[in-house]
Formats: sequence, structure tokens, C-alpha cells
Amino acid sequence: MEVKCVLKCCVDSKSGTSERTGNQWQTDEWLAVIPGPREKKIKFEVRGIDRCREWQEFFNNMPEKNAPVLIRFEIDARCITKDGKESWFNSVEAWNIEITTW
Repeated sequence: MEVKCVLKCCVDSKSGTSERTGNQWQTDEWLAVIPGPREKKIKFEVRGIDRCREWQEFFNNMPEKNAPVLIRFEIDARCITKDGKESWFNSVEAWNIEITTW
């Protein structure tokens, strides 16, 4: 999937070390705005240390802060089981971003 929007800011960043593998990990959450008569906001997750660094550099080096961007992403439902009870939530993971035009 893809959407044209305006990338506003990184709203959260989490990192750590996997208990299972011992590998470092990072997840950043980015807020984007889809302009229109009824403006919409969407929060994207960006996963992986290198990808998070790329997105931060992209944002810092944008020629214009409110420039339109094209974000490609995937939506997936994920399940967490705690105390034998399942909880489901949607994950919106972005994997590509580029400057575009309206």
C-alpha cells in the first residue's frame, strides 16, 4: 500500500537487545498527515536500526519540512497472548519513503 502525505515528526523511538538472539533492535514511530477537507493522521512504525537511521536522515535533510512524501507500507494484525487471553492490534509498518508532488 502507499499514501501521499506530509511527514511531521518521529513521535517515539524504542531500542534494546533481544533476549532470544542477543541482537540489537530499534523501532521508531512516525506521524504523518494526509491533508484534505477532513485531515487524517497516521502513525507508521519503522523497524531496524539501519532503516530508522535512514528515515531520520531523510527527515533531517528534506528541502522543505511540509513537502509531500510517498510512503509505502504494510498493514498486519498481530496477536499478543497474556494470561491465556489474546489481544489483537494493527501494525502499520513503513518500508519506503520518497519525496513526491501533489
